[in-house]
Amino acid sequence: MLIAFTKSATLCILSLSRRYTMHRHIYKAEKEIALRMSLQSGVSDAKIAEYTGVRPRTMRGLRKRFQETGEVVRKPVVSGRPCIIFQFTL
Repeated sequence: MLIAFTKSATLCILSLSRRYTMHRHIYKAEKEIALRMSLQSGVSDAKIAEYTGVRPRTMRGLRKRFQETGEVVRKPVVSGRPCIIFQFTL
């Protein structure tokens, strides 16, 4: 679920954000605000990168994930063979 895009939220993100670097963690709230800026307010990806530090390529992936799943974060997929220790009871 997206949070409301407000001026105070933007100021909070601006104070917390730093210039983007390779592979930095982007918090869920920051993704939600950047997505709200993009989809509802029509702010360009370049301006979002300037304001929040979320790269334009990340924004494209974020919009794609939101359109496909309705979420801004990936859900971990549990796959693979279960550990043999948990198959037997004592």
